[in-house]
Amino acid sequence: MSANPAADLPPAVASWRDQIERLSEHASPCRYLLPAKWAAMRSNALAFLDQFGAEAHRLGWTDRQLIA
Repeated sequence: MSANPAADLPPAVASWRDQIERLSEHASPCRYLLPAKWAAMRSNALAFLDQFGAEAHRLGWTDRQLIA
């Protein structure tokens, strides 16, 4: 994989990754989700997209299915 992980992903997956990456790892987007839990969820989502994002997209996953 290149220095920019999104460079090797299909455009839709790169967009998903970019949107998650733009969310601060230090500020939970949900009132009842502790920042430490959010940081782990965000990190896991990015790792999932890097490792399996292209396959998920090939299988027809949508952005809503990814986060549901």
